[in-house]
Amino acid sequence: MVLGFILYETVDVVYNTVKIGYNSIYGMYNWYYQVDEKEKELKHKEAIMEHNDTQELIKTIQCLNNRLMKIENKILPQTRMKLNNENLQLENNNTNNSIEIEEL
Repeated sequence: MVLGFILYETVDVVYNTVKIGYNSIYGMYNWYYQVDEKEKELKHKEAIMEHNDTQELIKTIQCLNNRLMKIENKILPQTRMKLNNENLQLENNNTNNSIEIEEL
């Protein structure tokens, strides 16, 4: 029981010593290079805002894409009929031309 208490206190003292040392070195670095926490927080907030804006733009693009697909699906059957008729006419013309060339 006493051994467990001694080990617990040893781990606690080592942890707190390392934490205090790290925070001290981190603070001295920020002080020496004049790094402000506020600047870091602002950069983080700006990054979050940009991410949110990007997500909104992606949603808008997807919505517009869906609308465009609906419109294309409404118009497409009409244009297919026209294109099929034009293709048939072109094929008929091509077969006639090939016959004429062979005859010459």
